[in-house]
Amino acid sequence: MVSANIEYLKDNGPAIKKELPNTAVSRHDMIKGVRSFKVPSTSSFSTQSLRAVYYLEEHDGTDIIEKWLSENEHVVENAKRRGVRYALLNASSQFRDAVDEVFPVNAEPV
Repeated sequence: MVSANIEYLKDNGPAIKKELPNTAVSRHDMIKGVRSFKVPSTSSFSTQSLRAVYYLEEHDGTDIIEKWLSENEHVVENAKRRGVRYALLNASSQFRDAVDEVFPVNAEPV
């Protein structure tokens, strides 16, 4: 049996916890493929609360990074671009290409 959270992620793409039908992501969800993209607090984000994004392996990395940026806009808008990029890259090497695509090195400040 597939959980409501997995069904939601399959139908809607990456999501933050409050969007999921069961806001408690269970061990069963994790075993069945629910992953989280979390950026730890850094000097750029030390006093702010960052929202994790939950996703499935089948989701595109750029969608995950874009979702994280939109859900954490309250923090990103006040941080230096370089610090945000550094934090994203350090959160997971798995998403390096997605970060480069969504948040390129030489782009104009957001």
